[in-house]
Order: sequence, then structure tokens, then C-alpha cells
Amino acid sequence: MRHPLRYYVFELFRPSRTNCVDRILFAVGIALLAGACATGSNSSYTLERHLAAQKPERALKSLEQQSRQWARRDQVLYLLNKAMLLRMQGDFVASNDIFEQAKQRIDKLYGVSVTEQIGSVIINDLTRQYVGEEFEQVLMHVFEALNYLALGQADAARVEALHIDLKLRQLGKRIEKNKYTEDAFARYLAGMIYEGQREWSDAMIEYRQAYVAYRVYKKEYGVPVPHSLKQDLLRLSERVGLTAEMERYETEFGMERGQDMEIREGKGELIFVLSKGLAPVKRENSIFVLVPPTHTLVKVSLPYYQSRVAPAVAARIRVDGEVIPMEEVEDIRAIAIRTLKTKLPGIRARAIARASIKGTVAYTLKHQDNWLLGVLAELGGLVTERADTRSWITLPSNIFLARIPLAPGKHNIELEILDRRHAVIARREFRNVTINKDRMTFLSHHWIVPQHLFFE
Repeated sequence: MRHPLRYYVFELFRPSRTNCVDRILFAVGIALLAGACATGSNSSYTLERHLAAQKPERALKSLEQQSRQWARRDQVLYLLNKAMLLRMQGDFVASNDIFEQAKQRIDKLYGVSVTEQIGSVIINDLTRQYVGEEFEQVLMHVFEALNYLALGQADAARVEALHIDLKLRQLGKRIEKNKYTEDAFARYLAGMIYEGQREWSDAMIEYRQAYVAYRVYKKEYGVPVPHSLKQDLLRLSERVGLTAEMERYETEFGMERGQDMEIREGKGELIFVLSKGLAPVKRENSIFVLVPPTHTLVKVSLPYYQSRVAPAVAARIRVDGEVIPMEEVEDIRAIAIRTLKTKLPGIRARAIARASIKGTVAYTLKHQDNWLLGVLAELGGLVTERADTRSWITLPSNIFLARIPLAPGKHNIELEILDRRHAVIARREFRNVTINKDRMTFLSHHWIVPQHLFFE
């Protein structure tokens, strides 16, 4: 019978364990536990290959066929990937049902148990329940909101905008300022949702916060303040009568008020959200150290992100004879890499503590009980030392946005993907997109190609 994790954790410290056979079983149990710490991400290549072939339905089938391989502690990750695959194939209702399941599970798991804390120090970080990185939790609300907007359910999208604000406020209270505590695109999307509901003051608040966050983004991730957001700030500050603030934006942006409102007069608006590529993948980097004076071999494993090849760097929209460039509004790759960088000191400290504990146990067994048992414990320590390489693999690498005022009626929208030389490498047409007067129409697409399966 396979014992639960707490068995292996607490048996290590039970003084009454003097029987040699019991100790051997314990050492073997620890080694076997490493296999139990494998995650569903080991089977991710097949899923990604289907995505690169523009076949999200096959990727979903592959994920569901592997559902039993996903450990219970990785169920949030399974649900996030499933929700995103359903979104990619246009099943927005089912996608949001799964997102809701993921949210409920995260809420239930947020209090980490003492057993998991001990397990992460003694065995590895994979023993912890996966609740998602902070930026992944925020993006979960972002994509659920986009699903509701695609379904025309603006009120439900507004609820997600409230959740975005709540989540970011919580992060701001409990996380140091040098870590991820704000998401510029999430704020920007929330502002658009409020504006679509004619809640001008709330929209203005979110646009302001997005502006502040984008100024940080430019420094940290190389993503500047979108031109469309500058127009939004000018337009909304004029609409709500914030004359001094509007004049300040005119000076900062070098733009004049009123121009955007004149262009929008009598029109509706297309908001096109492009998700590009796939997020970077977490890998493991391990080093082996012979620790003096015990001369015990220990292993320290740390995670790192490996970025994917990015064949495209820009995108644009063609509609009604006009060409509108899309703007990058989120660099998930850069956010993921920086988030891990800020967490590495704590991860490294736990890895060193684990190595020390495992080395001490092996040394004690070698010199006080049985040399063979000590060797088995040493090998068990090497086998069980693994970095936590779990991540939401179906997230895009980058998100681009275009806000386009259009006359009411049906329009054919053409998306063009551009390489580094600004040559068109892919096209996608969306026919008969309906635009209503004074209303926002949201359109989304996730672009993935075979090159995204390769790494830099």
C-alpha cells in the first residue's frame, strides 16, 4: 500500500525506528516518492505539438487522456490548461466553467498545511499543492473576463474586473514591492470593461492604475505605455470634467484632447486581443556537491525559465482599407522570468536546507547504524531532490491589443502577423464581425506555430 506523504515526512524523525528492515523500507519509500512527484507537464510536448498544428481540440483530447497522470496536488494546473484549450477552440462557456473550478480549488488550498511546508524542506517543492504563480492567478481572471466579453456577457465580465482589483490589492498588501503586485494589462482590460458599461469614473480609476503600472512595465519588461491608453486617459478625463488632469496628460503625451472623441462620434469599437505564442517553460538546473567534513554527496536543484523561439514580433489589423498596428500590452515571458528571479532566494534557501538534512541523515546512518543504509539514504536524497518546474504551459508569451473605432454594421477583419523584418508571415480573416453603435465588440485570437516548440 502506498503511504501518504505525511508518512515519509514524519517517519524520518521517529526515534523508535531501530529495525534495519524498517529503515531500508523507509529509504526505498523515499526513492519511490520521487516518482510520485512527477507532474503532468512531462507529457506536455504532445499537447504543444497539436497547438502548433492549430488543432486545439486534439490538444484538449490529449490533456484529458492524460488526466489520471496529473497528481492531486497539480489539479489546479490541469484545470488552467484545460480552460485555456477550451477557450482556444471557442468554447467560452465550458472554458469559464473550468476556470471557476480552478478558482474554487485555489481558494480551498491557499492555506498551506504544515505537512506540505515540512515536505518542501525535507523532500522537494513538488510536494506542495500548486495554486499558481501570482501572475497566473491574475491572468486566470483576465481570460475568464475575455471569455465573457466574447459571449456578450458584459455584466459577468464586470464581476471579473472586480476580482482583478481584489486580487491585485491582496498581492499589494502581502508581497514586497520589488515583486509582482500589479498587472498593467489586467487593469487596462478592467478599465475597458467599465467604460463599456458607461461607468466613466471607475474606468478612469483603472486607466490611471494601468498607466502607473505601464510606466513600471517599461522599465522592468520593456513594454511602454500603449498609445491607445493615452487616448483613453485624455478622452475619459475630458468626459468626467477633470480639466487639470487632462491638461497634464496633454503635456506628458504631446497629444491634443478631443481628437479621439471626434473620430468615435456615431461609431462602435472593435477591441482585438491577440495572444501570441506560448509562455516559457520551467526547467531544472542541478549541481552535485560533496559536503565536508562528512564527504556526503548532496544535490541542489533550482528552477529556471527557458524562453521559446519567437518568429513574430508585431501584428496589425486591416479593415475598411485601413491598416492599424497592434500594440504589445503584456509580456508574460518577461513577467514569469522576473517573478522567478525574485523568488529564487527563498527557493535556494529551501534547497540548501534539504541538502543539509538529507546529508546529515545519510552520514548518521553510515556511521551509527549501517553503511548500506547510509548509502541508500544518500541515493534517496539525490533521487528526491527536484526543482518545482510546474507552470501554466498554455499561456501565451505576449498579448497585443488594437482599439479600432468602426462604423456600425458588418466588417471583414484581417489579422497579419509580422516577423522581425516586418514581413507578413501569417494571416487570419474574421468575416462579418458585427459592430454596434456606441458599443464595444471584443475579438480574440491565439496564434501558435511550430517554431514555438523550439527554445532559445
